[in-house]
Amino acid sequence: MKSSITSISIFIIMVLFIVFSVHYLKIIDSKLIYSSNQIEKSLDSNSFDKADDFLKQFKINWNKYSNKMTLFTNNNEIDDINLELSELSQHIRFKNKEEALVSINSIRNIINSISDMERLSLQNIF
Repeated sequence: MKSSITSISIFIIMVLFIVFSVHYLKIIDSKLIYSSNQIEKSLDSNSFDKADDFLKQFKINWNKYSNKMTLFTNNNEIDDINLELSELSQHIRFKNKEEALVSINSIRNIINSISDMERLSLQNIF
């Protein structure tokens, strides 16, 4: 009886942790997607100074959350985002709009794929 109570307690704690982590990851993803949308809008309007300011804010958020995201996701995606951020900053610096838009779109797609991989669904469970 005591072992079954312990097992059920551990199971409940695990489920709560999973729900919390998925919810927290959604919050992080929405903040990063919003920041990436601001960068894209600035690039669309050829405002590279604004895009650079938004990129600096994105990097602050990214540095704040990336360590926590490594708990939930594959480190390859984190590395890919870091690489794209480096490229994006150079594209903005040299005012290369097309390449900057490609980089910000890649960053957004990677963030969306992280969210999709960690979402609670039957496909992700089995």
